[in-house]
Amino acid sequence: MARKGGNPNIKDYGFSAEGDEALDKTLCVKVTESMYQQVKSQDNPAEFLRGAIQKALDEQKQPNDTTES
Repeated sequence: MARKGGNPNIKDYGFSAEGDEALDKTLCVKVTESMYQQVKSQDNPAEFLRGAIQKALDEQKQPNDTTES
């Protein structure tokens, strides 16, 4: 049963993810206290971590042959 007097426009104020894919999976990682503090000091820690993971994944896809002969 809905609560009386609720906000009829609640969907206008809800969370919406940017990008093509839904952010519906959670990933837990153990880190040191100093790493934790550095990440938490970012303006948007979750977006910072997503960007760092994506960057690492993109670098891993590229061939390791970056030296030119």
